[in-house]
Amino acid sequence: MATPLPTYPPETQVKIQCLKVSPEFPDIADSIGTVIFDGRQISNGRYIPETFLREMVTGHSLKITGENESFNNFVVSLNKNMVAFNRVMINANDRITQNEIALADAAGQIQMTTPWEADWLALLQWTDDQRLLLAYDQPITTTDGYPAQASYLVLNPATDDRQIISPDYPNFLDLTNAWGWQGVVYDPALTRAVYGWQYMDGDEEMYTLGLWDTERHQLITTMEDYYAYYPVFKSETPLPRWALDGSKFAFRGQFLASRADERVTIELYQADRDGQVNQLTHFGLATSYLPGRSFSWSPDGRYIAMYLEDWYDVNETHVALLDTETQTVTDYCIPIRGMPSVPIWSPDSTQFLVVDRYAKKHQRVILIDIVQGFAAVIAEDVEPVGWMVALEK
Repeated sequence: MATPLPTYPPETQVKIQCLKVSPEFPDIADSIGTVIFDGRQISNGRYIPETFLREMVTGHSLKITGENESFNNFVVSLNKNMVAFNRVMINANDRITQNEIALADAAGQIQMTTPWEADWLALLQWTDDQRLLLAYDQPITTTDGYPAQASYLVLNPATDDRQIISPDYPNFLDLTNAWGWQGVVYDPALTRAVYGWQYMDGDEEMYTLGLWDTERHQLITTMEDYYAYYPVFKSETPLPRWALDGSKFAFRGQFLASRADERVTIELYQADRDGQVNQLTHFGLATSYLPGRSFSWSPDGRYIAMYLEDWYDVNETHVALLDTETQTVTDYCIPIRGMPSVPIWSPDSTQFLVVDRYAKKHQRVILIDIVQGFAAVIAEDVEPVGWMVALEK
């Protein structure tokens, strides 16, 4: 029996455009660039640390990991021309013999390496097309006396220039181990910081988001009118995400007026650099569906690839698209099983990738084309970790 389609009242501004997922890439596909796939699994489900590149024009795939070599922690540059990752060499006894940051182009050719240091925790993002932001193991204490582990290193691998950032921001809530947070989410220029803000509402300890100006060293605003929650914040709040140009960020707002509330209102919002907030979705309590925990901006800053989750059924998740200009949400009726991944966009903002974890240790990568309106499986048992501009030949 076919699953009945969800219904959405007009005020939700949701339209249904059901796409049938093709098992093969259609002839009408007009893809560009190179997709990075990581972690192949063979038929018995055993993990093999391999990394592949797929040229989306030709469909040609290339394995770029060598023998006893493993790549992880991928971050693609803002111009989509380079990818940085952690490169590890392992001997026959499974001991690490080499550990470094590597920078490679869209052909998989490593252009530069620098040794990985003991107090580096993770690659987080590019701050421009030359510098990287890393999570840094340098414990600090905030001005309010709270211990915090969030510290950062800005590194130029070419020159070894370094800058340590210790986010001693007011009312700082350390979220280093929560939902992918590393304590603070910076814009690409490192001039704005979104972080967990803790405050007291009467006798209740509450959590929201704060927006900090790192140049003027002052608080711009807090978001308690759009996000206010009790201590479950750490497990319920997904990562706010900056648009590629740093002009705005999106966050999933939710408001719980009291602990007795059975349901919260959950919407997607965007805020600009001055803290002006604009509501993007309008679900309210009119439907059981709500914006999911994973989402991402298109490179042109217009669209947000997202999911719709059913409040009453955690296994009912659909792929969707939000047009931030019209505030229209398109439900593609494509079910996603397992933990939804952060969608990965093509460099031209016309396609994005999601992962359907349809069985234990098995998954398929689905491409959605928002212009031509199709969906197709492009890979099995790998994880997409980036989409780059292909090298000119």
